[in-house]
Amino acid sequence: MSSNHRHDAARSCCGRFGEKKMKIVYIIGVSNHDYQIEPCGEFKDFLEATCERNDIHTIAEEMNMEGLIQRSAELTVAQCISSSKQPPLQHLLCDPDMQERKKWGIENPPDVIVKALIANLQQEETERLAQHEYRKRELFWLLKSFALTSFPDLFICGGMHVVPFSQLLNWAGFETKVLEESWTPNQTWEGVDHGD
Repeated sequence: MSSNHRHDAARSCCGRFGEKKMKIVYIIGVSNHDYQIEPCGEFKDFLEATCERNDIHTIAEEMNMEGLIQRSAELTVAQCISSSKQPPLQHLLCDPDMQERKKWGIENPPDVIVKALIANLQQEETERLAQHEYRKRELFWLLKSFALTSFPDLFICGGMHVVPFSQLLNWAGFETKVLEESWTPNQTWEGVDHGD
């Protein structure tokens, strides 16, 4: 799928949103995707408090089934939280799997690095190419976000994606609020009352 075609598809979907009730997306960046999988009590507590405080209806995240299988996991922390709520929260794994990446022409970062080394590219050019692939993935997440039916939404992604994905969501007519740019354990959480 060409870049112009993807942008046209995103723009055509955007028309469904702008005029009606604002769709709010809260964003949490993580410093390591393992926090999304491992039974990290602190991350679970943080997500539960965030959902409660912001009346979250949907959790979406940068993850796919292949990522779960690679990590020998069945569910993410967010999926567990989503299913434990009454009524259950909508949950969506948004990252493209290998078949979707191939269809969209999205290369994996290690592949970009290998190609850059073979081509003897400078570090700056390699980084530019990697960033280009990240933007393609973020556009894929945006299109997945249009399928969400209940807001506010909480989106969990790698910290490097927080700012550009927030900007892309804003461009598409969503209101965004960044709660954490790069969450790590044992930190003070902004915007969440710990009851201390």
